[in-house]
Amino acid sequence: MTGEAIVGIYGASGTMGAAIGGACTAPASACVRSAATAAIAWPRTAPGRRLAVAARTERSARALDGVAIVLDASAAAPTTGPGDTLVLTALAAGAHYLDLRGEPRALRDLYERHEAAARQAQQVVCGGVGFDVAVGDYLAALAARAVELAQISRHAVAAVATPEPAPLDELTVAVAYDDLVVTPGGQRGLGELAAREGWRWRDDRWEPLATGTEQRTVAFGADLGGERVALAWPGGEVITTPRHVHARAIHTFASLTRSEAGAGVARTLARLLGPLARAGAIPTAPGLVVALPGDAGARARTRFAVVVQARRDLAAAQLRVSGHDPAAIAVACAVGCVGELLAAPHASGGVLTPAELRDPAVALVELDLTVERGAG
Repeated sequence: MTGEAIVGIYGASGTMGAAIGGACTAPASACVRSAATAAIAWPRTAPGRRLAVAARTERSARALDGVAIVLDASAAAPTTGPGDTLVLTALAAGAHYLDLRGEPRALRDLYERHEAAARQAQQVVCGGVGFDVAVGDYLAALAARAVELAQISRHAVAAVATPEPAPLDELTVAVAYDDLVVTPGGQRGLGELAAREGWRWRDDRWEPLATGTEQRTVAFGADLGGERVALAWPGGEVITTPRHVHARAIHTFASLTRSEAGAGVARTLARLLGPLARAGAIPTAPGLVVALPGDAGARARTRFAVVVQARRDLAAAQLRVSGHDPAAIAVACAVGCVGELLAAPHASGGVLTPAELRDPAVALVELDLTVERGAG
């Protein structure tokens, strides 16, 4: 298919992979289809240019011949052999690599294991291009910028030369859900993630932090119940944001229920998750709704808010976005990152965060997420 950019979707038969492929697909009459590929119109490319979405089930450079971008939409952990191999195979084939995973360990391993190889290959590697990391990463970049502008304005009014930017005192990323719908596999994955070691960023290094050992009261907005207790959570933003935001401390929190009693139950469960996960018995946390993988209507009921707070001295910023159906947002995030690489190739390559790959403000507009400013 001369002149076409091919995107290889690993896990294209799964729920997320199929949704991403479907989001890219033009009307059937405009497509050229086969068992393995579908040639489609890509809305962000020049008129007449076409994209092919390839359902790839083999992890070999030969299977990736002609592929420009590899997007791993599978549920397998990317750092346990096969997933790691897919990253290396993509780079060896001269392709960019994207995945949707938000687990801190997976993201950290991408940076630590593949930075040099990605730069040498002049290809982009970017994890967390789904809802779980990208939205918080975009907001964090904007919040840091807002604090910087506030301090520049204050110095200008005082007729004092603006000093070299100092690190933020603290950056927090918090997410709240109402009726978080997960599949049985998703429930198991959340439990296993919470049972693993998480981190916080402090004084230029990551420190271990177990789920639920800290809490904050966060104003998530009237539509999400106002102020809610959010517990320390192993969010991927604690790995991505230090790449582009200079901060002394970075924390991630999550709230699955409006009820303080429910938050207390979740905190108790968090302490038991390690032994329960090892026994294969993951409980249903308060606020979770378990549904079948194909139940898109159930997933659409999930409402969310992401709040990022940044503070330096007396300057502070609080940014918020809210919406519903995080799974649909994840699909749109991934599609936008693919489009960005096709429209504006990054010649230098390397491992990037979503906010380094895309302009955060543009990305949030394309996701139809309105940024609201709070009191900070």
